[in-house]
Amino acid sequence: MNGNAICRECNQQLVMMDGFAYCANCCRAYVQDIQGWVQTACPFCHHYMRYNPAADWLYCPLCKVRQNQNKANNIQHPAHYTAYPVEVINMIREVLVAEYGAQGFEAYCLGNEIKYRMRAGLKGDVAEDIGKAEQYRKFRSA
Repeated sequence: MNGNAICRECNQQLVMMDGFAYCANCCRAYVQDIQGWVQTACPFCHHYMRYNPAADWLYCPLCKVRQNQNKANNIQHPAHYTAYPVEVINMIREVLVAEYGAQGFEAYCLGNEIKYRMRAGLKGDVAEDIGKAEQYRKFRSA
């Protein structure tokens, strides 16, 4: 595709990433389509997304949705669990500790650790499943 790699907001050259580009000056995120480089829209409110290179997040300044761009973070901070102002694991921890005490959250983590170890190699990437099991072990022992 032959698109113009210039930010439509501030006319700066875009920084090319894997699957998208962003403006280092105003942080607007872009994807390439048949029209060239177009600004990435939030999947919820359709406001333009911005990119935080330090955290490797696309985020919406209006509704605070975040999308992780780093596959390695599928284990520690998956995009589908970090799209809200409070990460889902933190909300689960708060609810379970309030309802059942610390043992409630520890049991939840142990169950997920067992699940990911048992399914490793049967569904998806083995290393990712083992990584998720280890992450739940860390949650449990923190």
